[in-house]
Amino acid sequence: MSSHFHEFLRAAISTTANVLLMMTLLQPKYSKKITTLTMLGILAADLGTAVYCYLSGNITLLSKLDIVLFAVLCFAVRPLFKDTFMQWLFSYITVQNISDIVITLSFFGSRKLPFPLYANSVLRIILFGISAYFIPLCASALSAGS
Repeated sequence: MSSHFHEFLRAAISTTANVLLMMTLLQPKYSKKITTLTMLGILAADLGTAVYCYLSGNITLLSKLDIVLFAVLCFAVRPLFKDTFMQWLFSYITVQNISDIVITLSFFGSRKLPFPLYANSVLRIILFGISAYFIPLCASALSAGS
């Protein structure tokens, strides 16, 4: 179990960042408590599948399940947000693109650093943090311009 710690850490960072980015981009329809509980449910389901796949050693299944499960769960909770379908779809695609870019950059960047297994997690935190900071700024600039 301890041999999988770096994998669990990486999955927790990526999944949490995806959920936080989605919450940043969408406008909740109901109270903050309901929205938070719903997004925690998505986080738990996504992390559960990641733990299962890491323990079974099937990383290919993880990559497929992660994309499909996050899409299905986000589609299921879409009625909890004020956004139109196109706004929601744009936010979902944006989160997926950011996630793919961060994951790719963290894998390539961590190979040049000491302790690549943990450097990958640190790079993901930094890159997701940068994107979480700049996304709301860009969104507010776009909405102010229209």
